[in-house]
Amino acid sequence: MHAIPLVATSLALVNQTGTFVYQSLRAIRDPTDAVAVSAVGELSSLDALENMKHAMMSDIRGRSILKHQPIVDDAVLERARAQPEDSFGRTYAAYMDHNAFTPNGRVAVKHIDDPLLAYVMTRYRQCHDYLHTVTGCGRTVDEELAVKLLEWQHTGLPLGLLAIAGGAPHLSSTQRRHMPLYMEWARQNAPKYIHGEKQTPCYLNVVWEDLLERPLKEVQDLVNITPLAAFLYEKTKEKVKNNL
Repeated sequence: MHAIPLVATSLALVNQTGTFVYQSLRAIRDPTDAVAVSAVGELSSLDALENMKHAMMSDIRGRSILKHQPIVDDAVLERARAQPEDSFGRTYAAYMDHNAFTPNGRVAVKHIDDPLLAYVMTRYRQCHDYLHTVTGCGRTVDEELAVKLLEWQHTGLPLGLLAIAGGAPHLSSTQRRHMPLYMEWARQNAPKYIHGEKQTPCYLNVVWEDLLERPLKEVQDLVNITPLAAFLYEKTKEKVKNNL
């Protein structure tokens, strides 16, 4: 076995640290900078990725995903476009088309050497648009931050909190007041495995591609995630009732 020269290890660490600092500053200045946000997510996430891998290995569907490593590509989007009206797939396709997104356009994982952890990060990124679809969240800054908070509850990736730090300066005073509600919504929809109660699976363990033809409402019920608008509507009703 050949020893790795200490200077080489030190240089790699310095290089990674420098990259992290530089990309963090870019991400804070512009939370929509996909390259910077992706790099920060990878360089700050190794511990969380190990936990995410463990969560997937502990679930029969998660193990299958790790074994077969499905990829969300443009062919999946094309199949989604062909699904019935009001289906999960057609709603996903409408979201992607409205925002001029394509699965193949996502930034590739570059800073994670372990192949399995790299795939976990890839799956995390590729499921992001599925989450937008199932939660009914659009592309406003506060909706994007709400989705990041939900991802953080499911994965523990620090990127969700970093997104809050980067996105907060871009929020209006009204949007900032809503942030505690978004956090409450994310906690309410966190993974839940309590005996006798309806389960909320970690979204990484959901084979979303197999649900494209199912009605959107049925998929929301299956994964036990309340759309953000429905949650906020109920909160508004509660506030009105309490003020009577």
